[in-house]
Amino acid sequence: MKRSFLAAAAALALAACSDSGPLLQKRSPPADASKYIVWSPSDSIYTNQVPESTGYAGPDGWQVGTVFTVDDTVLVIGFKYYKAVGETGSHTARLYTSGGTLVGTRGFTGETASGWQRTMLTTTFSIPPGTYVVTVNTNTYQVKSFGWFTNNGPISRSHLEATGGKYGQPIHSFPASGSGSSFFVDVIYRPKLCNTTTDNPCP
Repeated sequence: MKRSFLAAAAALALAACSDSGPLLQKRSPPADASKYIVWSPSDSIYTNQVPESTGYAGPDGWQVGTVFTVDDTVLVIGFKYYKAVGETGSHTARLYTSGGTLVGTRGFTGETASGWQRTMLTTTFSIPPGTYVVTVNTNTYQVKSFGWFTNNGPISRSHLEATGGKYGQPIHSFPASGSGSSFFVDVIYRPKLCNTTTDNPCP
């Protein structure tokens, strides 16, 4: 009798620890599913592209940016922008929803005189599918390629597509005006490879 009781208890314990056990089948999904996402290596809108023109004198500074759409959750890890020769002062990247809600921000430090500048987030965050605008403030120069998107169409990356530019005043505010030109403002992100709670098997 004692032996059969121990055997039954062992069988129940084994079932509870297996993938097909009743306890695992009844578990609720994790509260923060993003913790279970496996992210791919980093990517960005622009790779080795540089603007065709790097100067447009503006009287009071501008907020310029890039409109992009993501089709699956991505992890934002930083920002970059192309700095024009003669551009001075401090710069801050801002990420907005298409409706102008601020999602994240990060200042640039240790900038060079011109060329691509990068700033990486100390605390990364994920954004769901939707349309966003990544921006940076400029002082006396806007960095751009006139008609980039108008002439060449969208820039397609992994789970992301850039479709146009935005510009406006004052600085540090959501730029309201759309443009077919590129201002070479970029988001550095990691695409989603898989979710360990839903994908089976997960690479």
